[in-house]
Parts: sequence; C-alpha cells; structure tokens
Amino acid sequence: MVFLIRDYLRWHYTAAVRELLGILGNLLWFFAHLFSLRLLLATLFSPFYRIHEDYFSVADIEKTLASIAANLVSRVVGFLLRIIVIALGIITEGVLIVLILPILLVWIFLPAIIIGSLGLGIFGLLHNL
Repeated sequence: MVFLIRDYLRWHYTAAVRELLGILGNLLWFFAHLFSLRLLLATLFSPFYRIHEDYFSVADIEKTLASIAANLVSRVVGFLLRIIVIALGIITEGVLIVLILPILLVWIFLPAIIIGSLGLGIFGLLHNL
C-alpha cells in the first residue's frame, strides 16, 4: 500500500504535471490555429471574401469611381471582421494563459484537497452522531 501511494504521488507531481503542461500548450496552439491569427494578420487589409471590382477605365470615370468605392468598402468590411476575429482569438488565448496557473495550483494541491475533504466528511459524520 505504501508503494502504491508513493508511486501515485511520484506520478502526480512529475509525469502528470509535464503532461498537463503539454496539454495546455496544445490548447494554446489549437486556439492560435483555430482563429488563424497569423493568416488574419497577414491578410488584414485584403478584400472581404476576395470580392473586388476590376473595372478601371479613364474614359468612364463614374464606373471607375464606383469600382474604387466598392473595393474600398470590401476592404473595410474585411478589415473589421478580421479585427473582430483576431480580438476574439487574443482574448481566448489570454483567458487560457490566465487559467494555466490556477489549473496547476489545483492539480498540485488536489491530493491534499481530497484527503482533507474525506477527513472533514468523516469528522462531520462522527460529530453528528
């Protein structure tokens, strides 16, 4: 029984902590790729869904100005949507980074929490008898 407890505690405080950090790192990688942060930053000023007008003519200034306006609107819409997705991605990554320390602290103190809860439960049962 002593060896079982010793082996569990050794695993809990060494291999499991490494695996937990690996899982948290994978989550950071996942959310960065889910929100495509690098790609969105690289294409920040690209038109929305690559919608653009190709009409440019010196002879017809009205159609040329309409084409420029449509392209500008498409780029502004694309910019705004990309900024929103980038902000959501950064917020998600930030929340995960903030939660890493509490998750590790709970994991480290989990054996003591379980034993303390069992002790308090048994004490409460015996005290009410």
